[in-house]
Amino acid sequence: MKLKNVWTGFVLLLFVMTVFVTAISAQEDMSSLVDKGQQAIKSGEYQTALELFQQVVQQLQSKLSASIEKFFPGALSGWEAGEIESQSWAGVTEEGTQNMTNLTRVYTRKSDGARCQINITNWPMMVQGLKQSLQVYKQMPQLLTADPDKQMSFEEKNGWMLMKMLDKKSKDAQINAIHDHFMVNVEFNKHELAPAEQYVKSMDLTGLSKSGQ
Repeated sequence: MKLKNVWTGFVLLLFVMTVFVTAISAQEDMSSLVDKGQQAIKSGEYQTALELFQQVVQQLQSKLSASIEKFFPGALSGWEAGEIESQSWAGVTEEGTQNMTNLTRVYTRKSDGARCQINITNWPMMVQGLKQSLQVYKQMPQLLTADPDKQMSFEEKNGWMLMKMLDKKSKDAQINAIHDHFMVNVEFNKHELAPAEQYVKSMDLTGLSKSGQ
């Protein structure tokens, strides 16, 4: 039921099964790779076909990452934005074929070195599970005040479900925004929500949600 614990578990899962996506500019275009892969299948060269189609998946994931990067906000006044890091994974699980893309960017406040990290994740299976968790808070708002160590609030806006949280123990702030295909997680290592809220407000969440359709 604790959303932050769910996110922590998700990050650990990413660490275990992530494959870093790199540019594949020297390789052939996808249509050529698909044609060669189909020919390999017809010839019974299944290992070759597998390698070719894996290259296709890598290129698609790279293009998907690039299409998501534009939705990261610029640095707020007095802040510096770090490089965008991209992670992707594709494979087969008990639930079927799964594809995941996660992008991360860290923003640093110049005055005190405070850090705000934004993660944009496109993983329908995980997103749907988190949406179900948030639905419980929507139906039972009394749960928002059940943990004395957390100050929590819930709202819905333009198809997004947003959970805001101040953690009295860790002294940090967090906002989780969930849509059908995307999850945006904003973590600020100070006990104040305002910077995290400003970054979320500056994001084109409507555009992001449409890009996953």
